[in-house]
Amino acid sequence: MTPRAITTRNYLWLLVLPCLLWGRERMAPGDWRLTALDVGQGSAIIVQTTNSSLLFDTGVRRARDSDMGAQVIVPFLRSIGLSALDVLVVSHADLDHVGGTASVLQQYPVQQSYSSFDLQRHMGREARLLDMAGNSIPLPLAMAACTRGTKWEVDGVRFEFIWPVQTSSSVSSTADRNANSCVLSIRGPWHSALLTGDVGHWQELTFVESGLESHDVVVVGHHGSNTSSGQAFVNQVEAQVAIAQAGWWSRFGHPHSEVEQRWLRSGSAFFAVTWTGPCRCCLLPGSWA
Repeated sequence: MTPRAITTRNYLWLLVLPCLLWGRERMAPGDWRLTALDVGQGSAIIVQTTNSSLLFDTGVRRARDSDMGAQVIVPFLRSIGLSALDVLVVSHADLDHVGGTASVLQQYPVQQSYSSFDLQRHMGREARLLDMAGNSIPLPLAMAACTRGTKWEVDGVRFEFIWPVQTSSSVSSTADRNANSCVLSIRGPWHSALLTGDVGHWQELTFVESGLESHDVVVVGHHGSNTSSGQAFVNQVEAQVAIAQAGWWSRFGHPHSEVEQRWLRSGSAFFAVTWTGPCRCCLLPGSWA
């Protein structure tokens, strides 16, 4: 009897070992990683530190069983090995920022949430509208408003809301909701980021007049709309990277060409998620990735 031939097919499984054994670079205290997800015309940003995770906005809901929380955010969180969220920030109640919240909360326990509106009331109303009375939406363990001056520190990274001054459950119009968006500053020892929701020129000028510090990364306001990213704000923030989250062939024309040019003229690298797909910034000592 001749010995059985040894074929390369028997060893092809070895090729998957690097994928199984490859580990993510562990962040040290002070490091953070920001990922702007591709959720179409909407907003969803993941910020990770050494031991914590924060989700800023949850994308759009298009129908009862169609939202970016279930289709994009939850799969991404699973892919990076998260089983819970430390912080959830919902900047304001526009559907392209809050639409996926129910799906995220149903899959991920949240320790603390911040919002510029009554999130509990909003989720209760959504459950009724979507006929989810028999399948109630779990709420974060603690819930608070994202008022200016609210701050915390974790793993050597400081988080601080610089807007709004105060929140109000009576806000109803789209313009008012945009103007009251949560704006979050993230600052480590080496790099910083600013998440701006849908605030506009007037709010940006308020930041400038208040002495806004420069930030290395800015997620530009209102998906790159020309109602945001005013010249004074762009000059003041001195961003190295500007990221716009907008839908492919956005019917709103986002990001606006003038906004893109404004950032480019200031020396920023400008990325639109609709062109590049998910945009990740890994902020480590003295380096960009």
